[in-house]
Amino acid sequence: MGLASFIQGLTGTQADVDTNNNLKVTGPKAIAQAGFVGLAGINDDGTLVSGGRVNRVYVSEGNGLYAASKNLLWDDTFNATAQNTAKYKYAFTTMTAAQAAGFLTLNSGAINTASTSCGYQTWKNFPLFGKAELRCNVSAQVPSGAQANQTIEFGLFNATLNGAAPGAPTDGVFWRFSTTGELRGYVNYNGTETMTAAMTPPNGAVNHDWDIIVQTNTVLFYIDDVLVGKITLLTDAQTQGQPMMAATLPLTFRVYTAGSAPTLAPILKVSDCIVSELGPDLARSWATQKAGFGHMAYQGQNGGTMGSTSNFGNAAFGAASALSNTAVGTGNPVGLGGYCNDLCTLAAGTDGIVTSFQNPVGGVNQTARNLIITGVWVHSVVNAAITGGPLAFAYTLAFGHTGTLTLATSESASFTTGTAKAPRRIALGVEGCAATASAGTLLSPGGVFRAFASPIVVAPGEFVAVVARQVGTVASAGSVLHMVGFDAFFE
Repeated sequence: MGLASFIQGLTGTQADVDTNNNLKVTGPKAIAQAGFVGLAGINDDGTLVSGGRVNRVYVSEGNGLYAASKNLLWDDTFNATAQNTAKYKYAFTTMTAAQAAGFLTLNSGAINTASTSCGYQTWKNFPLFGKAELRCNVSAQVPSGAQANQTIEFGLFNATLNGAAPGAPTDGVFWRFSTTGELRGYVNYNGTETMTAAMTPPNGAVNHDWDIIVQTNTVLFYIDDVLVGKITLLTDAQTQGQPMMAATLPLTFRVYTAGSAPTLAPILKVSDCIVSELGPDLARSWATQKAGFGHMAYQGQNGGTMGSTSNFGNAAFGAASALSNTAVGTGNPVGLGGYCNDLCTLAAGTDGIVTSFQNPVGGVNQTARNLIITGVWVHSVVNAAITGGPLAFAYTLAFGHTGTLTLATSESASFTTGTAKAPRRIALGVEGCAATASAGTLLSPGGVFRAFASPIVVAPGEFVAVVARQVGTVASAGSVLHMVGFDAFFE
């Protein structure tokens, strides 16, 4: 007997089903007959919990839909060919690591020697806030799969990175290919570990998305968007108030072998990693988020020269040199801001480059990023007593030009091959001093500062320069030290 024979109204109208035996339903159109429909999302179809798991959609007392915003805390791609020492620390015992072909590879030498190790970890820690969700996504492959005498761990945790026997993590949430040949998800609370059931490892020759979702009372483990493990504190770790005691943890990758050698070389290959917070609206500006990724403009980026992007060196100032509009001299080496020891002899009314910087062109081994400038400041002081003068400097920002260290680049005509861009210019301010100013005399009390409500955007390969035009008399002796800084980030 069909389903429709069992569901029949007083009027004799029968219900119907579709080809999948789902009941066809049409909601009431009359307000007096209307009820309500509950919205829900399913994150487990019954694989882990009998009957599946359904999360309700919540509505506030004011009938507003509760929606959790996603706040990015970290986003990185290992497409460079060298370690970004500004963002990651690394340690090893015999094993090696390398970046090549779009992967960070731990145990890149593919050895299976006993009691060897290497580890890679962010300098930055990532917090779990209140009832929020801390999410860690790693795109990676484990070519060695699950085997005895190896340990491969990755996730958010504190641990000794290397050693002959580096020991278990001290706190955190993570994936582990254990020395007993199993794959499990782990919660480590101040050294006490709780684990999921053993999982079937995915294909080790293929990249997979490994997700850990950390809530204050539950930790979920997903592989390729499929829930494969869950730890609930209420039932699995009843004495714990939250999954990890430290509350903030670094992103860590670690490979090591036991006292006996594994059959295959244990290898972890990581292409991308993302850490985000789902829940509270952190109200962070885009600049703040990018700085949190390590994309602040004052340091080198993945695939580039590590260290500071400015020319604030630790050595003595370079000899004072005359400014030029086609080059930098000994007194003002290239950098995104820094020192410029100006001889003050450039012809009056002529622009001279104080500092100049090219936004890296980028490529497959260095992600090309826009340089977003939100502020520039210049502050100058007499470095050697001035003869002649008085001195006056009118500062401008030149940006967007494509000519190497030159302000003389002309804009290409329409549809001319090899398009060139002339510098765009914007005023910064003016400083000056008396004709006989002595060493140590400030050219202005607080310097010149310019904030940009509409930020300056410098595309990959383009230049940005702070420019000084000497107005009036040219000095016959002496020098002025210009100090330049930028408020900026790489997008």
